[in-house]
Amino acid sequence: MTNDLQQLAQRFGVSIDAVSTLQQALQRGGGTMAQFNHPELGGMGQWQQGGMVMVGDMFNNGLKAKVDELCRELSKTTSAPKQAFGMSFNSFSFSSNLAWWSDIADVQGQTPNSAGSQNSTEYAYFRDAKRLLLRENGNGAIAVYDTLQHVIAGVSQAQQNGGGKGAQSLVFQSQLGQFGVDSLKRIA
Repeated sequence: MTNDLQQLAQRFGVSIDAVSTLQQALQRGGGTMAQFNHPELGGMGQWQQGGMVMVGDMFNNGLKAKVDELCRELSKTTSAPKQAFGMSFNSFSFSSNLAWWSDIADVQGQTPNSAGSQNSTEYAYFRDAKRLLLRENGNGAIAVYDTLQHVIAGVSQAQQNGGGKGAQSLVFQSQLGQFGVDSLKRIA
């Protein structure tokens, strides 16, 4: 496997450590998603099969394309270790309180399809329950939204002129296009 990593590192112009970091993140994500933190990859970032890519250097489209292609290559041969299938996706979330959603009745016992954070807002998305949970500033107040007909494939920070911040500055991508939380029905 080391030869494969070396070849990918040379092909993509990154270190073996960067490729290894992505491979480990993909293993934790079952080969279909990754959350990582590596300076050559723009710092903290996320990748999800189907085209969702976020890197800390958010305006570097070349880096996003490189991370996407590298993850797609690695995902062809990467899967979660057998013991990881019982683990929760939140085991590698950027959240400081890893299971902050565990007490929410609508999603109790479920593993989020995606979880992470953008600036001071943490999110967890549960596709089957049709729920999006947001928590700002790690303060414990959790907003629960019905995702309606949206199947969320990505999240990014909105580019705003002025004072928008927190959950209101997040933009989600679904099969229906981009939308903000203000277009969803708040449950709690």
